[in-house]
Amino acid sequence: MPDSRASGLAVAPDAVIVRGRVSSGEMSYAEWAVAGLPAGGEPPARDTIVRISGYAGRPPFVVAQIRVVAGGVLVRSQVAASTATDAVDRAVAGMRARLDRLRRGAPGGTRPPLRACGPPPELVAASAGPARLVRIKECRLAVRPPAAAAFTMDLRDYPFHLFTEAATRRDGVVHTDGGTGYRVLEEGPALDVPAAVDALGSAPGRPFLFFTDPATGRGRVLYRRYDGNVALIRPRAERSRG
Repeated sequence: MPDSRASGLAVAPDAVIVRGRVSSGEMSYAEWAVAGLPAGGEPPARDTIVRISGYAGRPPFVVAQIRVVAGGVLVRSQVAASTATDAVDRAVAGMRARLDRLRRGAPGGTRPPLRACGPPPELVAASAGPARLVRIKECRLAVRPPAAAAFTMDLRDYPFHLFTEAATRRDGVVHTDGGTGYRVLEEGPALDVPAAVDALGSAPGRPFLFFTDPATGRGRVLYRRYDGNVALIRPRAERSRG
C-alpha cells in the first residue's frame, strides 16, 4: 500500500527547529509523522514549521508545536508530553482536527470541538518559583466579534486570545472556562507591568492575567511560559487614553 505521506505536508529540513534535549531520531520521527498530515483540501495547507523543545524540568518534558498556513489562515497545534514521540503524535492529531475544523467552517454561536493544549498541571508545578518577565510581544490586535476570536483561538491552539471587540472597540480576552464553553473578559484591573507580574506570581494556579494599562487604557495579557517565567502580550502602537 502506498504511503499517504507522498501527498502529505511537505516538511523542509530547515523547517524543523529543535531546542534542548531532542535526539536526531526524535527529530526524524517528527518529520515522518507531520508528513502524514493531509496537504490537500480547501484550503490547501503549506508553509509547515515544526518546533520540538526539550525542557529539563522535574520530570523533564517535551513540547511539540506544528504550524501551517491554510488559505491565509494560521493553524497551530502545540502539546506538552513526557516524551518527544508522544508530544509529536498528540500535536499531529490536534493539527489534523484543526485543519478539518477550518475546512468545515465555523457555525455561528457554537463551540468548535477543539481544546486548547497547555502544560499538564504537574509540569507547571515543577517550574514553580519566583517568575521573571523574559519576553514582550507586540501584536496588532484583530478587530472582530467574540465568536470569531474564539474560532481563531481554537485554530491556533491558544489558551486565550487578545483581540478588540468589534461592537464596543474595547480590548478583550476570550478563553475557555473549563471545557464547557467560552468566556470573554473586557474589564481588567488597572495595573502596571511589575504589579501584574506580582499578581500572577501570587496565583500559582492561574495561567494568565488580563489587565489594563493605566496610561493607555489598552488591554494586556501576562502569561506563564513552559520554563516557569512569564511573557507579556501588548497591543502594537498603543493609543493613549482620552
